[in-house]
Amino acid sequence: MKMKYFTTVVIVFLFADTSGLYGQKVQGQLDQIELMKQFLGTWSTDMIRTDTSKLIVVINPYGSAMECSFRLISGGKSMNEGKWLWGYNPEYDKFIAAEIMNSSPELNLFTYEFISKNIAEKVELADVADPDPTLLISRFEFKSPDLIVQTVTRNNKLMNTFTITRVKN
Repeated sequence: MKMKYFTTVVIVFLFADTSGLYGQKVQGQLDQIELMKQFLGTWSTDMIRTDTSKLIVVINPYGSAMECSFRLISGGKSMNEGKWLWGYNPEYDKFIAAEIMNSSPELNLFTYEFISKNIAEKVELADVADPDPTLLISRFEFKSPDLIVQTVTRNNKLMNTFTITRVKN
């Protein structure tokens, strides 16, 4: 009897339609992969309001991930450059980003997660691993497809705000 029951369970499991079990979104859950595509393109922002520093960011698809090159320009000269590679982690339903700059051998890791259809949060993984009062969060709010307002907070206190605009080619 036990063997017959076991065999029935195995057969039901093998022939059951389990395709909907994997990758299924909970109703109302945000599609992180689709929402992250809003970042694709070339973006520019003034870094410091008192001078001519600009950050130029170019984000392209890279297979099912995204790659980014960025450059800080001040007075017409390139001051710093770097790369990001963003990949989706289905276990956490977040993007993980690795950042490296030509001015430093350090590799920085971040998570990106949309908390609504037009707001994404970026948290440094060092802060996620040890969330303390110095938690630094960047929030990107898409005001339109061509305009993002980034706010940076530490300890829930506003540190800076940037207006980021899409560069039309």
